[in-house]
Amino acid sequence: MDPTSVVTNRPGNAISEDHLMFMQTPTYSPSLDDDITLHVSQNLRQKIQRGEYVDLALLLHNSVIVNDKQKVAYEQGQLVINPVLPQTKITNIETWSDAFLIFMSIYCFVHPHKFQELVKYMTSVRKGARRHGGIGWKYYDEQYRLKKARDPSGSWVN
Repeated sequence: MDPTSVVTNRPGNAISEDHLMFMQTPTYSPSLDDDITLHVSQNLRQKIQRGEYVDLALLLHNSVIVNDKQKVAYEQGQLVINPVLPQTKITNIETWSDAFLIFMSIYCFVHPHKFQELVKYMTSVRKGARRHGGIGWKYYDEQYRLKKARDPSGSWVN
């Protein structure tokens, strides 16, 4: 072995450069134990925590950015660069529930006292979906959250 091709990681332990090439740091694969909000952007988190209306479909895992397209917007006196997210739609109560649980996790991080109200609200929306066909429950949720964004400090209990 050529002495110039030896790297020492600790005193007394010699490793060849060829061996180092195969000792790369592995990449992390998401698991069920991960935080369900891990993929949500900081910008979207802040909107939720401030009580602003957000499209719940943006919270779903398949809405994670897979390209580098961006859009420039002027928000509250500042230029803001936001990623262009793939369009995902919520068409059933199961998908809505997945997204709303992520919403709750982010919202309750700052407003833990609202947890029971959000659970009650979620129960009401799910009950509406079960009792009535179609997607009237989705329209109800969107309108309720738009109204709620005008008065973020109000109750979630309807």
